[in-house]
Amino acid sequence: MESVGKTVLFAKRGIDGIIHIFPFTCMPELVAQTILAKVQKDLDIPILTLIFDEHTTQGGIDTRIEAFIDLLERRRHSRATVSPS
Repeated sequence: MESVGKTVLFAKRGIDGIIHIFPFTCMPELVAQTILAKVQKDLDIPILTLIFDEHTTQGGIDTRIEAFIDLLERRRHSRATVSPS
């Protein structure tokens, strides 16, 4: 409930994106991940989900976060260049 609720709250406050982090075997967060897919679509907010287990590597995490930041920067830039109607 907290992951979904805070995501909605942050989206309505204008946050650029959300990083959802949880351990591989966490059932409540697996359920939240499913709901967050709908929240992402409905509120037009990018959400990066990072699931950690014993096979997670720092390089993989860094790469995904860098790509997510690039996406957020491109979204912000494209929104800033769109002229208001």
